[in-house]
Amino acid sequence: MYGELKEQKGVIDRPITRSAKDFRLKSAQRGGKGISRPALTEWECITGTSTHSYVRMMPKTGRTHQLRVHMKAINHPIVCDKLYAPKHPCDLGFGRLALHAYSLTLIMVHPKGVEGEAMTFIAPEPEVFVSAKSLLI
Repeated sequence: MYGELKEQKGVIDRPITRSAKDFRLKSAQRGGKGISRPALTEWECITGTSTHSYVRMMPKTGRTHQLRVHMKAINHPIVCDKLYAPKHPCDLGFGRLALHAYSLTLIMVHPKGVEGEAMTFIAPEPEVFVSAKSLLI
């Protein structure tokens, strides 16, 4: 994220709507248009400096662009987000959006309502994330 987070962890509980300014964007700020949908994101700061923070985010809902929109709403957009932070530079070695899904857990549900086993998939951090993290220590 761009900027230094003042707290170690937190929760962003802001509904998401369409942006009133640009049809391509979503918004978690006042003045959006259309239906407001609840969205909840928990976050934890791993490390950071005065200019950047390395953050673990856990979305509790699944709205379009939720993590990107929530971080922008608290004035800490994701590094290299050309849609939600177009005026910020792509730095820390990123040439793409600095967002990576480390783990995903799926619980299969039978059509008759029987819950199955949880399956968790892990994707190790890409090298650019490891390098960026070392710059923030």
